[in-house]
Amino acid sequence: MTYLSTENLGKKYGLKLLFKDLTFGISKGDKTALIAQNGVGKSTLLKILAGKEVPDSGEVMIRNGVKVAILEQEPELDDSMTINQFISHGENEMVKVVQQYEKAVAAQAENYNEKTQEAFDKALAKMDAANAWDYEQRLHQILSVLNIHDLDQSISSLSGGQRKRVALAFALLDDPDLLILDEP
Repeated sequence: MTYLSTENLGKKYGLKLLFKDLTFGISKGDKTALIAQNGVGKSTLLKILAGKEVPDSGEVMIRNGVKVAILEQEPELDDSMTINQFISHGENEMVKVVQQYEKAVAAQAENYNEKTQEAFDKALAKMDAANAWDYEQRLHQILSVLNIHDLDQSISSLSGGQRKRVALAFALLDDPDLLILDEP
């Protein structure tokens, strides 16, 4: 099953052509490496595949329902946050689903009525659809494997490698079908 395919991708910066007519596919289970000299557009291509940048020509097609995550070469982390705050912020789909569920549970406990019951039912369905019931267990397992233990540590105090591991943990929490790693 093809997760992602490209057709005639092209990109240039100013007068410099990075790539053109690039056509390929990535299927379930594939492990693909992109090896080339510095400055030839590897990171740009990966950002295009992840939907973070737009090609000048061609298109990227991602199969419906396939979740794509990218670990960028230089992950953008908010230095004012702790590791826990970063991992818990709402840009991750799994985190959003869990937070919506927790909010619905709290609203229903505070004021049970038809509206809060409806919100709870929707949140419950989203938890089921996202398979988010084991989120806490998965979170602790990912953090442990990546040797991230002090969740109260400030992002600003992390080394480059630690920052990369925190960003990887965040990407893995969303349980992507396709994980794009830029110089892991």
